[in-house]
Amino acid sequence: LMPKDTSVAILSAPFFQAVAKLLAAVEQDIITNMPEAKESEFNFLPYQTGRQPIPFQALQALCGIPRAEPAPIVEDSTVERQLSSTVSDMCHFMLDTQTSTDNYLLHQPEAMTGTLTALGIEVLGERGFVFLDTVRDAFAKHAP
Repeated sequence: LMPKDTSVAILSAPFFQAVAKLLAAVEQDIITNMPEAKESEFNFLPYQTGRQPIPFQALQALCGIPRAEPAPIVEDSTVERQLSSTVSDMCHFMLDTQTSTDNYLLHQPEAMTGTLTALGIEVLGERGFVFLDTVRDAFAKHAP
Protein backbone atom coordinates (compact mmCIF):
# COMPACT_ATOMS: atom_id res chain seq x y z
CA LEU A 1 0.00 0.00 0.00
CA MET A 2 1.22 3.45 -0.88
CA PRO A 3 -0.32 6.86 -0.28
CA LYS A 4 -1.51 8.67 -3.38
CA ASP A 5 -0.25 11.90 -1.83
CA THR A 6 3.51 11.41 -1.50
CA SER A 7 3.69 13.99 1.28
CA VAL A 8 1.84 11.54 3.57
CA ALA A 9 4.33 9.37 5.44
CA ILE A 10 3.71 5.62 5.66
CA LEU A 11 4.53 5.71 9.36
CA SER A 12 1.98 8.37 10.29
CA ALA A 13 -1.45 8.64 11.87
CA PRO A 14 -3.16 9.87 8.66
CA PHE A 15 -1.84 6.92 6.64
CA PHE A 16 -2.74 4.37 9.33
CA GLN A 17 -6.27 5.79 9.58
CA ALA A 18 -6.73 5.75 5.79
CA VAL A 19 -5.43 2.18 5.46
CA ALA A 20 -7.61 0.91 8.33
CA LYS A 21 -10.68 2.51 6.73
CA LEU A 22 -9.79 1.10 3.30
CA LEU A 23 -9.17 -2.43 4.57
CA ALA A 24 -12.35 -2.47 6.66
CA ALA A 25 -14.35 -1.50 3.55
CA VAL A 26 -12.56 -4.09 1.41
CA GLU A 27 -13.17 -6.77 4.05
CA GLN A 28 -16.87 -5.89 4.22
CA ASP A 29 -17.16 -6.09 0.42
CA ILE A 30 -15.56 -9.54 0.43
CA ILE A 31 -17.99 -10.73 3.12
CA THR A 32 -20.97 -9.27 1.24
CA ASN A 33 -20.00 -10.50 -2.22
CA MET A 34 -18.46 -13.84 -1.30
CA PRO A 35 -19.91 -15.05 2.00
CA GLU A 36 -17.99 -18.33 1.91
CA ALA A 37 -14.78 -16.27 2.32
CA LYS A 38 -16.05 -14.44 5.43
CA GLU A 39 -13.45 -16.14 7.65
CA SER A 40 -10.58 -14.64 5.63
CA GLU A 41 -8.15 -12.58 7.66
CA PHE A 42 -6.35 -9.30 7.05
CA ASN A 43 -3.04 -8.74 8.82
CA PHE A 44 -1.59 -5.27 8.19
CA LEU A 45 0.14 -2.92 10.62
CA PRO A 46 -2.89 -0.58 10.94
CA TYR A 47 -5.66 -3.18 10.56
CA GLN A 48 -6.18 -6.77 11.63
CA THR A 49 -9.37 -8.75 11.23
CA GLY A 50 -11.43 -8.99 14.41
CA ARG A 51 -9.58 -6.20 16.20
CA GLN A 52 -9.96 -2.46 16.48
CA PRO A 53 -7.76 -0.49 14.06
CA ILE A 54 -4.24 -0.09 15.44
CA PRO A 55 -3.66 3.59 16.29
CA PHE A 56 -0.37 4.85 14.91
CA GLN A 57 0.37 6.61 18.20
CA ALA A 58 0.39 3.25 20.03
CA LEU A 59 2.86 1.75 17.58
CA GLN A 60 4.90 4.95 17.66
CA ALA A 61 5.18 4.82 21.45
CA LEU A 62 5.92 1.09 21.54
CA CYS A 63 8.53 1.11 18.79
CA GLY A 64 10.09 4.53 19.29
CA ILE A 65 9.18 5.81 15.84
CA PRO A 66 10.64 9.31 15.62
CA ARG A 67 8.12 12.14 15.91
CA ALA A 68 10.11 14.50 13.73
CA GLU A 69 10.46 14.16 9.99
CA PRO A 70 12.31 10.93 9.29
CA ALA A 71 15.66 10.97 7.56
CA PRO A 72 15.61 10.66 3.77
CA ILE A 73 16.02 7.23 2.26
CA VAL A 74 19.67 6.29 1.83
CA GLU A 75 20.40 4.06 -1.13
CA ASP A 76 22.33 0.81 -0.76
CA SER A 77 22.21 0.71 3.02
CA THR A 78 22.08 -2.72 4.57
CA VAL A 79 21.21 -3.53 8.13
CA GLU A 80 21.48 -7.05 9.45
CA ARG A 81 19.85 -8.02 12.72
CA GLN A 82 19.16 -11.16 14.62
CA LEU A 83 15.80 -11.53 16.28
CA SER A 84 15.73 -11.43 20.02
CA SER A 85 12.96 -11.23 22.55
CA THR A 86 13.27 -7.48 23.09
CA VAL A 87 10.49 -5.16 22.01
CA SER A 88 12.96 -3.07 20.04
CA ASP A 89 14.13 -6.02 17.97
CA MET A 90 10.56 -7.20 17.42
CA CYS A 91 9.57 -3.70 16.29
CA HIS A 92 12.46 -3.66 13.84
CA PHE A 93 11.50 -7.07 12.51
CA MET A 94 7.81 -6.19 12.17
CA LEU A 95 8.20 -2.70 10.71
CA ASP A 96 11.16 -3.47 8.49
CA THR A 97 9.51 -6.56 6.97
CA GLN A 98 6.08 -4.96 6.46
CA THR A 99 7.40 -1.74 4.96
CA SER A 100 9.87 -0.89 2.22
CA THR A 101 12.75 0.02 4.50
CA ASP A 102 15.68 -1.78 6.03
CA ASN A 103 15.61 0.39 9.16
CA TYR A 104 12.50 2.41 9.98
CA LEU A 105 14.45 4.60 12.41
CA LEU A 106 16.76 5.80 9.65
CA HIS A 107 14.76 5.56 6.43
CA GLN A 108 11.17 6.55 5.75
CA PRO A 109 9.40 3.66 3.97
CA GLU A 110 7.63 4.33 0.69
CA ALA A 111 5.19 1.40 0.87
CA MET A 112 3.56 -0.99 3.33
CA THR A 113 2.61 -4.60 2.83
CA GLY A 114 0.45 -7.05 4.71
CA THR A 115 -1.33 -10.33 4.21
CA LEU A 116 -4.82 -11.39 3.31
CA THR A 117 -5.29 -15.05 4.16
CA ALA A 118 -8.19 -16.60 2.27
CA LEU A 119 -10.12 -18.98 4.50
CA GLY A 120 -13.21 -20.98 3.68
CA ILE A 121 -12.35 -21.42 0.00
CA GLU A 122 -9.81 -23.37 -2.03
CA VAL A 123 -7.65 -20.58 -3.43
CA LEU A 124 -6.16 -22.78 -6.15
CA GLY A 125 -9.58 -24.00 -7.24
CA GLU A 126 -12.26 -22.35 -9.34
CA ARG A 127 -13.55 -20.26 -6.42
CA GLY A 128 -10.03 -18.98 -5.82
CA PHE A 129 -10.22 -17.01 -9.05
CA VAL A 130 -13.58 -15.60 -7.99
CA PHE A 131 -12.04 -14.65 -4.64
CA LEU A 132 -9.16 -12.86 -6.34
CA ASP A 133 -11.58 -10.96 -8.60
CA THR A 134 -13.69 -10.05 -5.55
CA VAL A 135 -10.62 -8.67 -3.75
CA ARG A 136 -9.51 -6.72 -6.83
CA ASP A 137 -13.00 -5.29 -7.32
CA ALA A 138 -13.20 -4.25 -3.65
CA PHE A 139 -9.84 -2.45 -3.80
CA ALA A 140 -10.81 -0.77 -7.08
CA LYS A 141 -14.06 0.39 -5.51
CA HIS A 142 -12.62 1.72 -2.24
CA ALA A 143 -9.03 2.76 -2.98
CA PRO A 144 -8.50 6.48 -3.55
